[in-house]
Amino acid sequence: MHSLKILAVLLFLVGCVAGSQAAFEKNSGGPRSAGLGGAGVALAGDAWCANRNPALLANKSPRIGLAWQRLFDLPEMSHLQLSGNFNVSDFAAGAGVDQFGGKLYRETSLMVSVARSFSRVLSAGAQVSLNQVVIQHYGDAAAIGAVLGLCCRPIPELTAAAVWRNFPRAELGRWNSQMPEALHLGLALRLPRGSFVLDIVEESRFATEYRFGAEAPVLPQLTFRVGSSFEPVRPSVGFTVNVRRWNFHYAGDLHPDLGPSHSLGLEVTAW
Repeated sequence: MHSLKILAVLLFLVGCVAGSQAAFEKNSGGPRSAGLGGAGVALAGDAWCANRNPALLANKSPRIGLAWQRLFDLPEMSHLQLSGNFNVSDFAAGAGVDQFGGKLYRETSLMVSVARSFSRVLSAGAQVSLNQVVIQHYGDAAAIGAVLGLCCRPIPELTAAAVWRNFPRAELGRWNSQMPEALHLGLALRLPRGSFVLDIVEESRFATEYRFGAEAPVLPQLTFRVGSSFEPVRPSVGFTVNVRRWNFHYAGDLHPDLGPSHSLGLEVTAW
């Protein structure tokens, strides 16, 4: 059964590269987002938020974060992320490296992000990435990707966001396979005892996907979260333990056919 699961997942990944949509379709939003059903394009406040929406960089303190994820409980589907951000004059900047897969199939991304607030209501950001896919016995290919993000806060408790991924429609080198182009729309509602988030994902040639989640502090040092994505239904749970400037994150979700996934994260606030 384990070998059949590996084969099925690898065939899917190779099919993504060979077809009209390329790789890099995993959720790279970090363990906080993973506990919220993959939602969070309008939710700032963690080290990986620039991967969900570069505009979120303009609304958080400098952080460094390291995250690890294992999809569907398969070592061959491991995912490692290192992200950090800092402030430069009127801008916020971020950088990160993202590696997914193993010996048979591997994706690597190097990312640089920049964002700026234009008022209390509006902020914008952009991210540029160098992406490479390597498939054993099949070769490798690379592409430069780009992401644009916007955040709007009509009232302090509500944030609306939009993210346009791969708007240049970049292709993976000699394979002539287009990286996935997608539009993400999101809302984040902040309440006195928690937050609610909702994302809608429109990706070419795929059904509309809905993601939602909620998080709330249950103790001064403990935040709990739940969520789910749809198409297919994939429920998730997660928590964060805070000790001074350090945050430890865990998230888990369950795919109806491929099984559970687990995410861990460690981040530190610079000051």
